[in-house]
Amino acid sequence: MACQQEHDFEVGKCGIQVTEFEYETLTALAIDYLPYPTDLCDLCIGRHKEGLAPACVKHCQAFCIYYGTTAELVKKMEGMPIC
Repeated sequence: MACQQEHDFEVGKCGIQVTEFEYETLTALAIDYLPYPTDLCDLCIGRHKEGLAPACVKHCQAFCIYYGTTAELVKKMEGMPIC
């Protein structure tokens, strides 16, 4: 949604597509939502030039989207549990 608003995309078009996955665990039904960039994603180059994070990163309420150089992302991953 943030991407659609940032780039004024028409309904049904976006730079990040969130896909819903449903699966059963031993005790319940689980649902996960995974963000995938589409070919419309330009990483919010205009925001980047201003020193800002892409709209999807800024507005991600699950804090599951990160942006940075490979070195920065590797460093961030080192402190995270393996999932």
